[in-house]
Amino acid sequence: MPFNGSGVFSILNVFVPNTTILSSAVNANYTDIATGLSDCLTRDGQAGMTAAFKAISGTLATPGISFTSDATAGLYLSSSGVIGLVAKSLGILVNSSIYCATAAAVQAGGSGYAVGDTITLTGGTAITQAVLTVATLSGSAVATVTVTYSGFYSAKPTDPVAQGSTSGSGTGATFNMTWAAQFTRSIVTNEAGALPWTRLGASSYVSGIMAKANAYDYAKSIIAFGSGTLLSNATSPPTLTTTLNPTLIPNYISGLTLSTGGGSAIFGIAAGVANDSTNTTLMQLGSAYTKTTSNWAVGSTNGGLDTGAIANGTWYHVYQIQRPDTGVVDVIFSLSASAPSLPANYTLYRRIGSIKTTTGSPVWQKFVQVGDQFLWDVMVNDINTATLGTTATLFALTTPLGVQTTALLRGSMSNASASIYVIVNSPSESAQASAAASASISNPVAGVANSGSLSALTNTSSQVRAVSNASSTTVLMSTYGWIDTRGKG
Repeated sequence: MPFNGSGVFSILNVFVPNTTILSSAVNANYTDIATGLSDCLTRDGQAGMTAAFKAISGTLATPGISFTSDATAGLYLSSSGVIGLVAKSLGILVNSSIYCATAAAVQAGGSGYAVGDTITLTGGTAITQAVLTVATLSGSAVATVTVTYSGFYSAKPTDPVAQGSTSGSGTGATFNMTWAAQFTRSIVTNEAGALPWTRLGASSYVSGIMAKANAYDYAKSIIAFGSGTLLSNATSPPTLTTTLNPTLIPNYISGLTLSTGGGSAIFGIAAGVANDSTNTTLMQLGSAYTKTTSNWAVGSTNGGLDTGAIANGTWYHVYQIQRPDTGVVDVIFSLSASAPSLPANYTLYRRIGSIKTTTGSPVWQKFVQVGDQFLWDVMVNDINTATLGTTATLFALTTPLGVQTTALLRGSMSNASASIYVIVNSPSESAQASAAASASISNPVAGVANSGSLSALTNTSSQVRAVSNASSTTVLMSTYGWIDTRGKG
């Protein structure tokens, strides 16, 4: 064999001066040379390789395989398993082994996080870093996460992997990662390890979009998503969703209609939405609910009382509530007209109406709600006096205690000896002298009753004020309902 297996050619026969040279030995040497030359690759391309072509590794500056006209362009071996191509200082690496994150276990939860926060990792040799999304919390510490973007790594970071940045304000979370090696799909980068085409000149669009791992990341980098707008890659293709910003619709409420059949410990709440009392969160009750007079427990058909025991003939105020850490929305009712005793982790609330138990037993008095108007099934005679005179008098009505509502009244008035004029007005107004031009209801004929309907704003003690122009005036008034704006003012 002319070559020794390492590419070294050796002469078969060596001749000594002043000795006989045999023709067979000379012919053997020429035959060996001919065989060796026949195994060489010809410059003019007469024949191709019959075995694998091997070259030195080379470098970015001096490729192992280059060209006569340009020695700086060619092919080189950057590292084991990583081929490099270079031409006019633009190089790319074809990596045959790239690692992607498939799962993450929380090693340390940190603090200050919220559900939905994204966490970009740090460490390792990353083409792009993995991104996690906070799924659940323990207080404000991360409890579980999902892998939102798996990232691309030529060298994996060492557990525990730290947070590089976050979309929220949390700090201190670390993770133990699970990785999958991607051998079937090569990742192309430039010689500095960045994604492809980042050096293709001045086009900000080309360099911008190709600097991202995918179109989702590019879109997020060029669009400012304000409050109420979210781009999610949970679906394919990514979806753009919008939610209403509660600060733009202060005190908003829709739906959440209350109802009860009467004589029952159960009341209903229709599906609906409302801003919480601070106008920071739009709370949604996605389906109709019922609650009983038992103490509160989460979920429909369960109890709704915030504290204590249910009482007869008592007003209660109904609230929509929400716990921010999980987003769960529920309903509670309370004696308080401004702040119920909230269950653990529930910090958001909004009063959505008021209901009353009957005087004989702790069941709900029947009513009908239409928008902001509440109508008793049976109206209640609240004013029954034969002695109303020229001094203004307060009368309590069967309307919610603790809040101001507009009482809806029907009634009659009469005076045996005088033409009369009666004013029924709000205690929020100054007391008025009754006269024909300002009367709520009048009767110009003595001894004859006159009737009508009227409304007046109550005080928080459910009272309105009445006054007549004459003494010994008989007034009969029944409350048939009330208007409650439920904080929309």
